[in-house]
Amino acid sequence: MISLQQLSFSIALEAVFLIYVARWVLTSLMHSRRARQMGCKPAFIRPSRLPLGIDLVKRYMDTMEEQILQNDDLVLYEELDQRPTWNQNLLGTWHHITSDPKNVQAMLATQFKDFELGPFRRNMFNPVIGKGIFTTDGPDWQHSRSLLRPQFTRGQVANLRLEEQHFQHLLNRLPIQSDSWTDTVDLAPLFLI
Repeated sequence: MISLQQLSFSIALEAVFLIYVARWVLTSLMHSRRARQMGCKPAFIRPSRLPLGIDLVKRYMDTMEEQILQNDDLVLYEELDQRPTWNQNLLGTWHHITSDPKNVQAMLATQFKDFELGPFRRNMFNPVIGKGIFTTDGPDWQHSRSLLRPQFTRGQVANLRLEEQHFQHLLNRLPIQSDSWTDTVDLAPLFLI
């Protein structure tokens, strides 16, 4: 016979599960409705051979270990038929990836209040570049943006010589080996100076 305590625990467990499912369904419906209102098309879903994108995670880990992650991004772009935007499931969490200029402009300028970075990106970039425009949301992001806004006037953005000068200063701070290559470098101190 089931005791009252076991029954209560079972009911509580079912209630938590139902609340989770209801929240997921409501959030999905809300996002779908907002996407339709804004004229968004569904993003391509990057296929994976294993459940939860385990094969995709392994690929990321392999490319990071081999230090070819950026090169693999270009290979991936070709594999996905040069799609600038897609969704992928990594261990049960959906990630939205885009390099589409209109999407980037919406996220960083015209509709920034409609987007958030999320913990994945925040935790990935924060150790490298600290708290700033690429690692914060909300009021902190607005503050960072207001500090950087003067740097993004048409005149500043068009002045590639100035940007090149600063980029060369950064490159000159990297230790060069006898074979003219650099070893693995911790860039965080260089970005935060």
